[in-house]
Amino acid sequence: MIKYLGILFRAIWYIVRVYPRLCRYANPKKKSKYSLDERYAFSHEVVKKVVKYLHVEFHVKGEENLPKDTNYLLLPNHQSNMDPLILLNLYDRDLSFIAKKEVEDFPLVNKVVIGIDGVLMDRKDIRSEVRAISKASEILSSGKVVFAIFPEGTRSKDPNHTLLHFKPGALKPAFNASKPIVPVAVYGGFRVLDKKLRMKRYPVQISFLKPIYPEEFENKTTSEVMEKVRSEVEAEVDILRQNDKTLTQKYNKKGVNLDIKGI
Repeated sequence: MIKYLGILFRAIWYIVRVYPRLCRYANPKKKSKYSLDERYAFSHEVVKKVVKYLHVEFHVKGEENLPKDTNYLLLPNHQSNMDPLILLNLYDRDLSFIAKKEVEDFPLVNKVVIGIDGVLMDRKDIRSEVRAISKASEILSSGKVVFAIFPEGTRSKDPNHTLLHFKPGALKPAFNASKPIVPVAVYGGFRVLDKKLRMKRYPVQISFLKPIYPEEFENKTTSEVMEKVRSEVEAEVDILRQNDKTLTQKYNKKGVNLDIKGI
């Protein structure tokens, strides 16, 4: 609780100032008055500011792997509710998500996700999943927006953060729109919001892996391609896990156990 109060104290006046504008951008009756570029630029600015208040220390590699001449589908592993904010903090171009319907219950985050045209999905409703995939395919086909889907469907909750099953259906937007797929490995965000853990800085690693282009998967099934994606992400997460031991050492002088489930 002390940790949350500290975050609130640092960020409250900024959030109060920007919240009305985020509400306008998320309002279905008003958001069409503002371009996605405008809504995204402001949301990106807000997220960067909030993440700064959270004392996140980013370590990014592989940005040269991101396609320059087209939009694409990002497929990150999912360790924490921080993961969407981590990606939004990094991207200064339009980015959208498929997010679980429960996001509607998270103040501020819900406004940001809806304001950037995020697609909400009820994981218990197969028709909702079909609609979400169809909408994501449309967005990718537009050629303007980078789209991110967490193929595990939910965050990994064991302290070692081993990867869950990657659902092949998450690849359908890229298959339908003939767009590149970029596997992404993320590690460390699970500590940022954990109320029991307090650190001076929270190192978070993000690694963008080599893209898989449409010509590489045009004769393959989604299951075959997803097996490759998961294998590559899992191998990179293992590397980041080892790096994490060094990165956190300077912020963990008391020897606190940092292998936690997090949130």
